[in-house]
Amino acid sequence: MRINIKKTKVLKISKGKETIVRINIRGKEIEQVKEFCYQGSMITTDVKCHREIKRRITIGKEVFSKRRELLRGKVNRTLKIWMIKTLIWSVVL
Repeated sequence: MRINIKKTKVLKISKGKETIVRINIRGKEIEQVKEFCYQGSMITTDVKCHREIKRRITIGKEVFSKRRELLRGKVNRTLKIWMIKTLIWSVVL
């Protein structure tokens, strides 16, 4: 297995004072970041989820506004609820 140094980042999770972590691979220092999106979830150094919740709500609003035309029409209410659960909740949750 080979590590791609350009794509690799370091994230130190702690509730205390922020410290710098220095990791070198083949003479090159790996970049330390304060937040990182991993498998669709935002992970931050302070381990709080406030930013992740706001990010998902924003994504949900964007998806809703793109599908607004479908939800405005003369569509059965049950079908509208199904579309919201399928198209929007799946993104937010």
